[in-house]
Amino acid sequence: MVALDTLLKNLRLYFANLPAFSDVKFVCAFPGTVKASPLTRPVVSFSVKTMEEKDVPPVYSQVDEAAGEVPVLLYNHTVAVRLRVDVHVPQTGNGISCYEIYTRLSRHLMDMQFNIPVVGVGCQDLRYDRDMGAFSLYSYVDLYQTSIVS
Repeated sequence: MVALDTLLKNLRLYFANLPAFSDVKFVCAFPGTVKASPLTRPVVSFSVKTMEEKDVPPVYSQVDEAAGEVPVLLYNHTVAVRLRVDVHVPQTGNGISCYEIYTRLSRHLMDMQFNIPVVGVGCQDLRYDRDMGAFSLYSYVDLYQTSIVS
């Protein structure tokens, strides 16, 4: 079982302690976090969008049976997690700043070594949120792992 709370906390701590992100505040599950309104500095929030862990039909290595090779079980269990990463920038900035922060984040995320490997990152549309007084960019991180479970 994936410890989602630990994963989110570790992400937050990792980025919060990087000098390259000293201009950004990192939080877990932004909607439940007390925030300034309007925002006074960029904020990135991490949460879980979806998580699926399941047993799958066994997948074996390809072998040459004529040579007497024996197939090896590669995996019979998968975990797929989509993390939601919201980038919020104060209205005193501009929406382009959301993309700039997202680009920096995605570079780091693709190079990070998690217990569950990062297989992709992406983003959707940029919007302005009047209630928050900020530009907001929804982005995501996809994690995927295979394993053997007996």
